[in-house]
Amino acid sequence: MTALSKLNRSLQVVAISAIVATTATVSALDWPTKPLSATVSAKPLTMLIAGRDHKFFYEAYNDASDIDGDGLLDTRFKPTITYYGLYDSTLCYGYSGVGNTGLFAPLGTADALGRCTGPSTSGEWSGNWLNYVTTSRIDALRKVLYGGTREVDSTTQTILRRSYIPQDAHSWGKEYHLSHGYKISEYTDLADLTANNVRHFFGSLTANRNTNCSTLNNCSNLPPLLRIRADVGNNARIWEWASKERPVLQDNLSTGGFPNGTANARDLTVRVEVCTASFNSGCKLYPNGQYKPVGLLHDYGETDAMLFGLITGSYDQHMSGGRLRKVVSSFRDEVTANTGQFTAGARIVTTFDRLRIRGFNQSSDTSEYWKSNPYSDSAKSPKEGELIDWGNPIGEMMYECIRYFSGKGAPTTAYNTSTTFDTAVGLASATWDDPYDKTGSAAKASFCARANFLVVSDINP
Repeated sequence: MTALSKLNRSLQVVAISAIVATTATVSALDWPTKPLSATVSAKPLTMLIAGRDHKFFYEAYNDASDIDGDGLLDTRFKPTITYYGLYDSTLCYGYSGVGNTGLFAPLGTADALGRCTGPSTSGEWSGNWLNYVTTSRIDALRKVLYGGTREVDSTTQTILRRSYIPQDAHSWGKEYHLSHGYKISEYTDLADLTANNVRHFFGSLTANRNTNCSTLNNCSNLPPLLRIRADVGNNARIWEWASKERPVLQDNLSTGGFPNGTANARDLTVRVEVCTASFNSGCKLYPNGQYKPVGLLHDYGETDAMLFGLITGSYDQHMSGGRLRKVVSSFRDEVTANTGQFTAGARIVTTFDRLRIRGFNQSSDTSEYWKSNPYSDSAKSPKEGELIDWGNPIGEMMYECIRYFSGKGAPTTAYNTSTTFDTAVGLASATWDDPYDKTGSAAKASFCARANFLVVSDINP
């Protein structure tokens, strides 16, 4: 044994002897009865990481999935399935108004299969059926997180509005036929069919094919439509109207070669009044006596049980990176405590509400995407700033989140250059902080607070 090793061992013995002597003369140790970590209260930190590419705006129920897990594809509406969307699946609705004043309002309760008991002339619509026909992926996501996009958010009324769905391959159609196994009159205000060669068609879209969308509101402020073409004969099928060379879901079915195509043609607006005094299942009652729709962010954020932040993709750099929209912090600053209304600075809610298809008719009215010439090199290998609705670099967004939680304090420079398109859409970036900085951050998180990702992305990023 070397002299240095002997010295270290001697010092250790002396130190231990001193500790034992001291504790013996003072008092016996009071050993804890549970782990020390169990006595520390640390709010979990959760960063929402969300793509923002065009696939958010596809239909939620694509008729090619096994929704109820019975081993069979659900290729049409199935009454035994509860469909999620802006409508309450347990209620029946009436419709009134036109254009942007059109509104579905709750009338009564549906039965266990979502059927409305009144005859077809009563004008009742099943909430469950409406969810199946009208819900997009982004609508379902917004509903899960915070109750849906509120077009009207007053102290006396709440109206939800479906997202902007351009009149192209993102819009979709459904059909009804006698063979579908349920009566359409029990789910809509349409009459039951009597002939095998006739169908009802339903299209979900925003009718903007002849509108230049260079000013965003020119298109996104158009009514979100449920387009109905009833009693379409000649054995016509829905894909002949909804899945064809543009324009899809055009106004006049007769131009598509369908006899009776213009009979019983209507456009209804997908806006719905929710959380009324009489019908408020799943809503939260606030101190002012008003019910408001809520989601997971309310459940875990209004009580500060968890702290939330948000990273999304960018329209300017849609092929790389992601941008911090809100630092990890309390969700309570997004909700007015007394009324349940969203605040003007509700960063997570506002960001999700402003995600949209941008490039369709961006600088024309020709039903094309900006910089989408199929014969150009750009279309074959898109670059940053071209085809800005495509691109979902979810892995790089997660990388940015790791950097954020590790206290880097600033975004990756290469992922944060121009902001032209983000600004036009209304998206702002947040200044980074270190969530574990007890004095200089919004979270002021304890060192033992667990950092989490909640990633929202298409299965094929």
